[in-house]
Amino acid sequence: MAKKTLTLRQWTSSTFFGWLAGIVLLVVFSAFFESVGIDGLQFHAGAAIALGVGGAQWLRLRSRLTIDSRWIWFSLIGFVFPFALYDIIAYAFDFSLERFFLPVCVTIGALTATLFQFAILRRFASSRPWLWVNPSAWLTSLVMVVAVEFTPRISIHSMVVFVVNLALILGGGVVLGLISGPVMTQIVNDNQRRGGKEVYEPEMK
Repeated sequence: MAKKTLTLRQWTSSTFFGWLAGIVLLVVFSAFFESVGIDGLQFHAGAAIALGVGGAQWLRLRSRLTIDSRWIWFSLIGFVFPFALYDIIAYAFDFSLERFFLPVCVTIGALTATLFQFAILRRFASSRPWLWVNPSAWLTSLVMVVAVEFTPRISIHSMVVFVVNLALILGGGVVLGLISGPVMTQIVNDNQRRGGKEVYEPEMK
């Protein structure tokens, strides 16, 4: 049975809904840790967005490429690593990056997760651009989320600020998909044109 092709719309919608799922998971994780008296930890933020986006992307890819659930695990490890490391350093040395915490952790997480994901994608044609396009997509979405901090300066009307903030936060998921999508669609569709044949076959153990 021939595998399916992938469109930019499909990839963007999956990434967007994964982004939404990540936001929901973040709220759930935060509420849980607060309920058990654990405050100040940040690693669950990386876990939430990685599980949401990584999981939704894998669900879209699994019927199109020979990609297993490592996509989710690699995304999770890549994003949890900087947040967990920050938690450890902050606790051990009473250290805080304050407003720079999110940009630093997301940037490192995006780079780490991308490298792990490329370990899966590298056997497919046209995959190399993923190394710089995917981090660029995450960083653009990060800028939109961080911009929420500055929106109160554009209006004194709380409803205007709310609408702008909502658009920025939700738009982050759309932008993440739109920027990373052209590369992923090319990877998938090139693979289909090759009849599902990979760039190289892994060596048999």
